[in-house]
Amino acid sequence: MRSARAFLLVLGFSSVAGIVGTGTCTTTQEQESTEPLPVLKQYNSRRRREAVQASLHAAQRGSGTVVKSHFIQDEETLLQLADPQLWTKCVDHQSEVGLRFLPAGEKPKNVWEEIALLIWQDHPVVTTKNPDNTPSFAGFEYWCNIITPGDSLDWHVDKDEALGMESNTMVNPIFGAVYYGFPHRFTGGYLELLPVDPQQSPSAEEYYWKDGAQTNQDNGFVASFERIEAQYNRLVLFNVSKWHRVSAVTRGARFTFAVNLWKEKPRKLHINTVDPKQQQA
Repeated sequence: MRSARAFLLVLGFSSVAGIVGTGTCTTTQEQESTEPLPVLKQYNSRRRREAVQASLHAAQRGSGTVVKSHFIQDEETLLQLADPQLWTKCVDHQSEVGLRFLPAGEKPKNVWEEIALLIWQDHPVVTTKNPDNTPSFAGFEYWCNIITPGDSLDWHVDKDEALGMESNTMVNPIFGAVYYGFPHRFTGGYLELLPVDPQQSPSAEEYYWKDGAQTNQDNGFVASFERIEAQYNRLVLFNVSKWHRVSAVTRGARFTFAVNLWKEKPRKLHINTVDPKQQQA
């Protein structure tokens, strides 16, 4: 595990591409940023100028993906999240004991759980009670990750791993979210969402996999996907039961806080990272 100082040494660059819509994916060419390291004061000034737009900004896709820029408005929370040691401690903790879970109805015990509640507070599953007035969901699974140059996350789906191994049943979260709360600067590291059901996707030979596009000239199959930039203070809500990945980071470090909403608590808090070409039956 790298130290917080080591992570700070790689925060000198930023991805400049924006959100790219569905279709065989094309992206804005990445360039080395000439801007200074983001400062919260500068960010907040710009945010105020865009306050009205920011409060309404939510890019709703046909896939159900929602992107909200300038998500957290509280400056004290943003300042707290600007400490890289907070993130490395989160990563270190889950390396030792696994991912964490906040049961429905419990009070938040740390800033991560406060953000988890903020993210999901308006979701219909969270706001709807059972007939006996108990919560209609189990709670929130959450974790942090820091991706450094040369690393990525392979195509995967989020699911209850233990249940899948026991009964060959795939049970997924209701929905998932990622939040980019650290003023990171990096190149690469796009969130990419492939609209293919893992249980109904074509077999491996029907795919020709290439970074940036999925196409097969022989059978005419083209898998379009969404590519989303991990901008500072951006929240993305999406269907984590479909294939998704993070492309390779080439410079800098990419900080992410992830929260899954579960109907029932998973037996084992873990993430599946099986390549869709090699998925198990």
